[in-house]
Amino acid sequence: MKRRGYFILPNILTAGSLFFGFLSITRSLSGDFYLASIFILIAGLLDGIDGKVARLTGTESRFGMEFDSLSDLVSFGLAPAILMYLLFFEPYERVGIAIPFLYVSSGALRLARFNVISRRMDPGYFLGLPIPASALSVVTPIILSERLKTGFLMSSYFYFPLSLILSLLMISNIKYVSFKKFSFLRRSPWKALITIVVAFTVLLSEPEIFLFGCAYIYLLSGPVSHLLRILKLKKKKEVLGEAK
Repeated sequence: MKRRGYFILPNILTAGSLFFGFLSITRSLSGDFYLASIFILIAGLLDGIDGKVARLTGTESRFGMEFDSLSDLVSFGLAPAILMYLLFFEPYERVGIAIPFLYVSSGALRLARFNVISRRMDPGYFLGLPIPASALSVVTPIILSERLKTGFLMSSYFYFPLSLILSLLMISNIKYVSFKKFSFLRRSPWKALITIVVAFTVLLSEPEIFLFGCAYIYLLSGPVSHLLRILKLKKKKEVLGEAK
């Protein structure tokens, strides 16, 4: 009976993430895009917790993985796409429909690929930008703009290229750190402690700036690391070529 309770807990958290994704859609349809963005953030928080709870309680399952993927598609695929369409793309007619649809379909492909290859992948990395991180990249500029009382990020000229970049990154072969094992905490506990203290200080003082910074640092970390690996490999080949 105790084991069954542990099995239910992560799925309740996943259902909670799905619920807030659904609430986000209802708020977008009502024109409250700020609250819709907040609900996606809450969904992201619950999504981050459910997998960790499943691993800690030893209740990871195929059912949980599939349920999590379906929830992610609604909360981090459909909800941000509807938000972007209604807020930025609706006046552009067919193109305005095509761009958010590309985002949703790329997210669906990303999730399907993850479910197929996850057991063969290094657990320390994701292949392609995770869809929750993609959704956070969509909503954090909206939340930050509300905080700064300025519309410099609230423009279709910003969201058109952003949605295309996010779509491409989700289906790319670029690796992103997963943070599943928290190896950084074990390797450098003091550095990790300092990082956590600084992060919490910024979070408490300027949460909107902190969330925006985290979302876009993570977004850029994949392409930057990928480029550095290519340059390192190229340099290694040049050194080997000179040695011959």
